[in-house]
Amino acid sequence: LLQLPLLARADWLQDQIDGATNYGVVVVNGGVWTNVVYIDKPITLIGTNWPKICPVLDTSLAYETTAIIAYSSDIAIRGFEIYNGNTNLNLDGFQYAVWDWSWYDGPANILIENCRIHDIQGGIYLTGPGSRVTGCEFANLKIFGVYACGYTERQPPLGFNLVVSNCVFRDWEEVYNQGAGVLLDFGG
Repeated sequence: LLQLPLLARADWLQDQIDGATNYGVVVVNGGVWTNVVYIDKPITLIGTNWPKICPVLDTSLAYETTAIIAYSSDIAIRGFEIYNGNTNLNLDGFQYAVWDWSWYDGPANILIENCRIHDIQGGIYLTGPGSRVTGCEFANLKIFGVYACGYTERQPPLGFNLVVSNCVFRDWEEVYNQGAGVLLDFGG
C-alpha cells in the first residue's frame, strides 16, 4: 500500500504506479496532477477523501489530453476528480477522462468508481468486456459520459458487457450529434 503526500512532484504519481506490483494498491491523497497517467498493469488507484477534497487530474497542461490511459485489464480507479482546466478546449483531438487505448477489443474488467468527471470532451471510453462504471458524476461534457464500443461481426464473437450504475449525468452540450450519457456503438 503506497500513500502519496498532498504536494508531490508532477511525475511522482506515475512513478508510484510504475513501481506498484501487479494487483497492488496506490493511494493518492489530495493534490492536483497535470500529467497523463499511464496504467500498464492490473492495479487499484484510490483517491482519498471522496467526495470532498479528492485528488484532481487536470489535463489542461498534459502533452496528451486524456487523463488516464489504461493499457491493462483488471484496473480499478476510485475517488478522483478529472477535468480539463483549459478554457480553449480543442474538440478536433481525442480528449477523455479515461480511455482503454483501443478502438475495439480493449482491456477487460476496468472499474471506474466514485469519480467526478467534468469540463472535458468525453468521459470514459471502454472497449473491453466486464467493465463497470458506478457512482460517478458526469457534468459539462462535450460528447459522451460513457462510451462503449466493439465488433458484433467478429468470429468468434467477442463478449462485451458493461455495467453503468448509480451515475449522474448533467449539464450536457451536444456536439457531433453524440451528446449522450451512455453511448453504445457496436458494428462490424
